[in-house]
Amino acid sequence: MTAPRTTASLAAVVAVAALLAPSTASADPAAAEALFREGRRLLDDGKTEEACLKLAESQAQDPSSGTLLNLGWCHEIQHKLATAWSDYVSAARLAREQGRPDRAVVADKKATDLEPRLPHLTVTAIAPAAGMQIERGDERIGLGLLGSAVPIDPGSYLITARAPGHRPWKTTIDVAEAESKTVQVPELEAETPVPMEAPDTSLGPSAIAVLPPDGALTAAPQSTSHGHTLGWVIGGVGVAGLAVGAVAGIASLTSYHDASTLCPSLSGCSDDAISARNSAESKAWASNIAFGVGLVGVGIGTWILLSGRHAGPATRIAVRATPDATGMRVSLEQDF
Repeated sequence: MTAPRTTASLAAVVAVAALLAPSTASADPAAAEALFREGRRLLDDGKTEEACLKLAESQAQDPSSGTLLNLGWCHEIQHKLATAWSDYVSAARLAREQGRPDRAVVADKKATDLEPRLPHLTVTAIAPAAGMQIERGDERIGLGLLGSAVPIDPGSYLITARAPGHRPWKTTIDVAEAESKTVQVPELEAETPVPMEAPDTSLGPSAIAVLPPDGALTAAPQSTSHGHTLGWVIGGVGVAGLAVGAVAGIASLTSYHDASTLCPSLSGCSDDAISARNSAESKAWASNIAFGVGLVGVGIGTWILLSGRHAGPATRIAVRATPDATGMRVSLEQDF
């Protein structure tokens, strides 16, 4: 910095004021100095939130052990005890690197005085699933931290655990000053796909087409035996299937967009974001089934029309869509 950084008249930081001296330049020392002075002024005016933001940005522009000492005090006023403790520890380390043992002594003392007040949270997992991610609020807890008591700021925290192919788990915990708590993540339940009910489609007086629970689409003539009529009927069923698939596909994309808007990082998502993503997956599955049935229906109808095939009273054509290991299998059953 080009000029000394000074502290205000707050009693708790009087000892720090005499230790603040110029620091080495880095990104933008002029901007850092302006931000530091503004942060100190805001802190004097009791505007702690704004002051901490200015001091943090000053530190980012031009790292200084003096700025860290002030930032730690600002966070301590906010009752962010673990954050303040981390600031003091970092200030002591930086002061030694910058050849300022006097600042290091002050930072060490403030960190030591704060330690008895720190809350601690320990997170454990009974049987971590493959790819499991655990989060505390917006912060991810690495699996290496499981079982370790970690200092945190006092407050309420949402603990979530997710793993591919498993139902998410979450709980809320409150931790007070000087309190230590443990959260145990249970074994996550395997997630089972929810079966989709495909829409029923009714045709005109010449045929009836339905999609029962077993996935079969059947077209049977009611009052005609002419092959061309049957071809048009089945082709119409196929077109209807394509239309249903398109509508479901658009609805799926809309739900995916809503889910991405609510939770773009895919982590720490709200219940609304998870619900939107599940809805999108369900609609996408319905769209795939409807498209498959539609394509087969159009193909069969075209074949009947081009071949001039005539149908008798017992004519039956069924298109069956059933899930398999690859996603969906479409089969044709015919009886002329």
